[in-house]
Amino acid sequence: MKLSGLGKRTAMLVLVAAVVVVAWFAIRYFRTPRAPAVVIASEALTTRDIAQTVEATGTVEPVEVVEIKSKASGQILSMPVELGSVVKAGTCWPRSTR
Repeated sequence: MKLSGLGKRTAMLVLVAAVVVVAWFAIRYFRTPRAPAVVIASEALTTRDIAQTVEATGTVEPVEVVEIKSKASGQILSMPVELGSVVKAGTCWPRSTR
């Protein structure tokens, strides 16, 4: 297809206008100041303990009340060992009235 003199001139003006519009958008894009990058503090992954102290006032109540009984009845007459003592086989246990 051959373009006449007027067609060539119109095509050239459209091409120049397109280049000017693209150049204008490119200049605006690259000259617009950008927000600075956000710096996020980070740390290397490690395993460690978390210590946290909590103070509160109130009453501690059990979820369920349980009664503990022994099958043996009577009073303890003597306790030959202390709480937390190491005992050996054959050591005499507490004597009771029953």
